[in-house]
Amino acid sequence: TKTVEELLCVQVLGHAREYVERADVVRKATHILNLILAAGTPSAGHEAVAGPCLEEILLENDILTIVLRVVDRHRRLPEVGGYGVALLEHFTVKGPPAVMVRSRSELSSPERTLALMLAADRFSIGNQTESVRSCLTVLSSLSPIKAADPPPFPGSQSEAAEAIINIFDRHKEEAGVFLLALGLLTSLAADPDMCLALSENGLSKSLRQWLASSGETLKTWQLAPGRWLTKEEKPASLTVPQRCVWAMWRYVKALELIEADLVQCEAMAWNLLGTLSKTGMDSEGFVEDVAETVDQGLVELTSEEQSGQWRLVVVYMTVVVKQASLCKEFYQTHLEQLLKGGVLKVILDEVPDGQAIAVLPLLLALLDAEGSI
Repeated sequence: TKTVEELLCVQVLGHAREYVERADVVRKATHILNLILAAGTPSAGHEAVAGPCLEEILLENDILTIVLRVVDRHRRLPEVGGYGVALLEHFTVKGPPAVMVRSRSELSSPERTLALMLAADRFSIGNQTESVRSCLTVLSSLSPIKAADPPPFPGSQSEAAEAIINIFDRHKEEAGVFLLALGLLTSLAADPDMCLALSENGLSKSLRQWLASSGETLKTWQLAPGRWLTKEEKPASLTVPQRCVWAMWRYVKALELIEADLVQCEAMAWNLLGTLSKTGMDSEGFVEDVAETVDQGLVELTSEEQSGQWRLVVVYMTVVVKQASLCKEFYQTHLEQLLKGGVLKVILDEVPDGQAIAVLPLLLALLDAEGSI
């Protein structure tokens, strides 16, 4: 016997399917479904019974297909699209384990994954930050994207790449969206075809621009630390001075977490640049693009004070030099650029009392590539 919630949900979902063109109907339907799923308990007077849970019943009634249609048809209406992607997030991230596994599997086809990326881009254009975050959360949970071999999006790699790069560019101030977008780009770059599409759509330029101004991102995040504030409840019976100390402790802890997240983002960005420099050789303007990244790296390496990106740049330069030893026709320009830019002086300045261990792989790679220096 179905509970009241189960019967109601099936009926509401039927209305959403039948009247998918009607924004007022699907807005109410998706809102009701979100409320019932968020409650997660049987109605008063009814005990939970053995059998399929509510989410499984809705999956049997093809809720994912219906919600994707709703999101696509009404993408310019914030409430409708927001309720829709909130449902997808529930099924892929917040639901029972078996439901999440099945939902992720059903959403992992290239067509549906691409549809979610394009929806996220449209939400981003409309500055619907919460809906963008929900879309990226769903995309980040899909197993093919998290695996080493992401879906190839046959014929649509450029469209998918452009959508996620646009989100990365637009949402540097919203940490929740920015971190998800950067993680998703890292996963997509594991596929050679997608990596080429990302390169051709200017991901390297976007990463360089952000790395050059990441200090501004840090300041912006520090001005709005709510995302990082610890969730501990305030201890009872505190005096006014003690409350002030407790609040200050939460704020200092948040600043530490913000700085840690920024450091992680910088590392991911330089790693992505390394991946693009290894696998984007078939993209137009590849040599010039890598040269611009090398130039920016040389500025970091030769500055009077070592920034937090210094070690990351050394690792990137090592990747480029190792590629030069394998394929000089693409990288000879960059080798000469590094040597003329003073990379040897940077290395020697760190030996023996500086960061010799960090620069040793770069020196060995240079010797392998050039034979002698």
